[in-house]
Amino acid sequence: MVEKNRIIIRRFKHEQYSVRSKKRKISFISEAHEKFYYEKIPKVREADVYHKALCYCLGINEDTRRNVDRIYNFKTGCVKPECLHEGWQTSGSAKVVRTAFNLYCNGTPSVDDEQDTEEQVDECRRYSVEDLFCCCYAPYFWQAIQIRYPEYATYNKNLYAMFGGNGKLVSGVCHRGRFFRTVKQRNT
Repeated sequence: MVEKNRIIIRRFKHEQYSVRSKKRKISFISEAHEKFYYEKIPKVREADVYHKALCYCLGINEDTRRNVDRIYNFKTGCVKPECLHEGWQTSGSAKVVRTAFNLYCNGTPSVDDEQDTEEQVDECRRYSVEDLFCCCYAPYFWQAIQIRYPEYATYNKNLYAMFGGNGKLVSGVCHRGRFFRTVKQRNT
């Protein structure tokens, strides 16, 4: 049993490197988005997954591309949460900025700008998946998540088996607010 686990771990390590060495195709909403992304990456302090996700997100919307220096300081590496209160913001650009902030900072930096507790709670709610993803940018937000978390963006069957996966797919159906699970045996 121990030898079998070592073999699986070796296979996993090999697959992990081969997956990372492959270039993933990035989807862009427009040519302007793609141009923005590749122009801004060299300007960030470090071209890591945090900065790549930030640049990708901020390039999604025309308003955020035009006002990028009001959103992010390329010299200090700091976000500027006060930009969410500026007059150029639209509902779409605010969602783009909040998604970018969340992926870059792992948090909700604009919540601290609010003085009143109720306003802080409201601002925090604006970072919810439901609030951010209910728009036409959702597929591009998903792409940004894949850029930020590349190690979780692919399914690895051997890793799943190593941690006790039984090859069953679990799906569900939502009916009148209740979730019903169904289990299907995976065909291998």
